[in-house]
Amino acid sequence: MKNSGRSQVFFRLDKSMNEFKCCCTDQISVTRSNVLETFDELRKNCDVLQMLVPDDIYPNWRKTEKCLIDHPQAESHRSRLTFSFEDGSLGKITTPVHRYLSRLNRHYKKDLQEKWLFKSSPVERHLKFRSYMGKMVELIVAEHLSLL
Repeated sequence: MKNSGRSQVFFRLDKSMNEFKCCCTDQISVTRSNVLETFDELRKNCDVLQMLVPDDIYPNWRKTEKCLIDHPQAESHRSRLTFSFEDGSLGKITTPVHRYLSRLNRHYKKDLQEKWLFKSSPVERHLKFRSYMGKMVELIVAEHLSLL
């Protein structure tokens, strides 16, 4: 393949362009034992976390997540939000949602809710998770492309 002399940039993320200051993007040290309590506090102060886990599903979501946290063999079935919060990468998920929140239609917002956890069949849970993560990845890619 012939080089045109121009350098190609396939990916660049300039953190200085991150215009969102929210508690969900801060690095907070949490452990498996206090992740839910700390997440509760974050959720109270973040519109995006309240949209991703709305009040109508929150009690059931929290109960389900607590059971999954208590059983390490169920790691792959945990909430992506608390999982990423625990490993320090929650902002990578929530920043694109903050950026595009006002542009998302009601159906898209509903698809971003973490309801996939409630499916009883592992196959059904897997299929719903793929759809959920597909929406998240769309926003993450859109953000990265806007920073090029």
